[in-house]
Amino acid sequence: SWGSDHDVFLDGTIGVPSTMYGNWPDNFYHSSEDLPDKVDATQLTRVIFFTSALASTIAYADDGTAENILYKTVGNAYQSAGDYFKKASDLITSSDVSNLPKAYYDAEKTIECGVECENRAIKSVSVLSKKQFDFSSYENALNNMKNNLKSQLKDIYNHRCITLGIQPDTYTLNEEETEASIIIP
Repeated sequence: SWGSDHDVFLDGTIGVPSTMYGNWPDNFYHSSEDLPDKVDATQLTRVIFFTSALASTIAYADDGTAENILYKTVGNAYQSAGDYFKKASDLITSSDVSNLPKAYYDAEKTIECGVECENRAIKSVSVLSKKQFDFSSYENALNNMKNNLKSQLKDIYNHRCITLGIQPDTYTLNEEETEASIIIP
């Protein structure tokens, strides 16, 4: 969920796996009317039940459960990579002449950070199992996917440049962006 409150935990420098429960659209979310009387008791009960079940599963996971969670996490990682690509390609195709190089830069970062997040999610499964899983094949597969997606992004960027009648250009971070990139990759 792009830009949600929990995203700060997923930042590369913090790296806390997180999840988000949400009800969307919500007419009161982050407004002055976002008050306890708007809470849906049925939805809250579902969240409590699901969270309890998840905590119990994690607490009592055996190697078989860990392996099952690993494969589901890998599958979700591949699906998420597709979502990152869609967001990244939308950045490029919706840009105009004035911001196309920056959009391409942001698109590449979307893919890079997204795949890194998925690799971390896969590795986080290791705390559930006594046996050591070899994560290298999953990491290699995701990194290959990242490289392929970035290559496709470059093609989209080049095609967009042709469409807009401009030459491809490299975006250079300004001083403020360079300082921020040290803190947030």
